[in-house]
Amino acid sequence: MSLAVDDQDVLRALPCWPGPIEIESVAGGMSNRNYRVRSGGSSYFARIALCNPAILADRDAELAMNRAAAAIGLAPAVVHASAGVLVTRFLEDVRPLDQESLHDDAVRNRVVGLVRRFHMTLGSAIKGPPPQFDPFAAIRRYFAVLRASKGRFLDRIDAWQAIAEAIAFRLPPVAPVAAHNDLLPANFLDDGDRLWLVDWEYGGVATPYFDLAGLAGNAALDDAQTNDALERYFGAAEAHHRRALADMRLVMLLREFAWSLVAERHSPIPFDYESYSDRFIERFERAHALAESAA
Repeated sequence: MSLAVDDQDVLRALPCWPGPIEIESVAGGMSNRNYRVRSGGSSYFARIALCNPAILADRDAELAMNRAAAAIGLAPAVVHASAGVLVTRFLEDVRPLDQESLHDDAVRNRVVGLVRRFHMTLGSAIKGPPPQFDPFAAIRRYFAVLRASKGRFLDRIDAWQAIAEAIAFRLPPVAPVAAHNDLLPANFLDDGDRLWLVDWEYGGVATPYFDLAGLAGNAALDDAQTNDALERYFGAAEAHHRRALADMRLVMLLREFAWSLVAERHSPIPFDYESYSDRFIERFERAHALAESAA
């Protein structure tokens, strides 16, 4: 991946470096350009945000949540933050998890245990008013952007939104937690001894079921694996837990492909958003069909 010239200028102008810097592009990132920066014998991870409001990434929330997660040893420490730029310590010798790794019982247990721990402790580490995340509000806003920009699947948006609204109406109330809200497997980094969690740009106080649904939906867990995750998280998987997670898994899938459909129209990142959208639409349609047949 080549280094954008203007990104290089932005990074070199930051006041946080202890000496001259070397910049290396890092692959990945669906709404940021990412770099490893070496300076003064240390390495740093720099994220330059593509500040398009259509994708609803809240950079103030990202900073607050990353700092809180770092305070409890879950995320790398923040070194610098300014408009559109976040610099953290670089994590050496880490391996991102993938979908297949979460199908392993031992790995999934570690991940779910970590999620439960930070749901219980992260809120107390947030400084100031905690950010909020509402997946239903996000879906409404994404679909509004799609209608205005004439994105794909305009003829299906009303039906998709009706499904989300029906779920919002019937979900039982649950105590909110400080959550990540974007639990892609690759956001978990394994250094061999511990797991780290990165990319907090959608972090905020939310229902715990959205994170659990993120694990299940993004890793394509089957029913037995999903039930196992619920058992690990709650201690016992009751019927109301399973119903709420099944509903929120549909919401998570809706939100993910709605985000990607917007990114198709508004993101300058060279990423195959169309294939990503189609993959999550297929997962949603399959899960929704199963839910309808079981009703």
